[in-house]
Amino acid sequence: MQEILKAALAEIDAKKREIVTRTLALSESERGHSSGNQWSAAQVVEHLVMFEEYLQTGHNKAIEAGNSLKPGLKGKIFGGIVGSMVRAKIRFGTTKEFEPTLDIDLNKRLQDWNEIRETLVSALDEISALDLNETFAIHPIAGPLTAETTVRMISLHLDYHIRFFPGNPAAEVKST
Repeated sequence: MQEILKAALAEIDAKKREIVTRTLALSESERGHSSGNQWSAAQVVEHLVMFEEYLQTGHNKAIEAGNSLKPGLKGKIFGGIVGSMVRAKIRFGTTKEFEPTLDIDLNKRLQDWNEIRETLVSALDEISALDLNETFAIHPIAGPLTAETTVRMISLHLDYHIRFFPGNPAAEVKST
């Protein structure tokens, strides 16, 4: 695996471990307890798994498209805007397709998360230095993304949910 991808993968794996550790440290009833507009820990996990499954679908679309689509500035700008919003502690919603249900089999979804992450690692292992600037995944808003940008999007998404994780006081949170 290319060094830049190896470093980015280590970062998202550490963040995933933090989410899982925080979730499993809660009692079973606390894991499923949501409060107001804040999701439960199990719902956060469900949402994160759904997001990574979605990116895997985007990777599959990129494989189907072959070399016809090239990553551009749009993906970098989109990632930069999302990163700025995360750093500014701005809460923003999600689309209905990524809204978690109330009834979640947490153990199954944690296993699913491990499997989707293994799939990501396998795909990243196949990227040569010459392919670092090629399309790795297709995002519906950001368009074609490189592998590095895709992993960065996962990282930003994890940062956001770590900041607003159930039981973690989100002091001075701005809301959109």
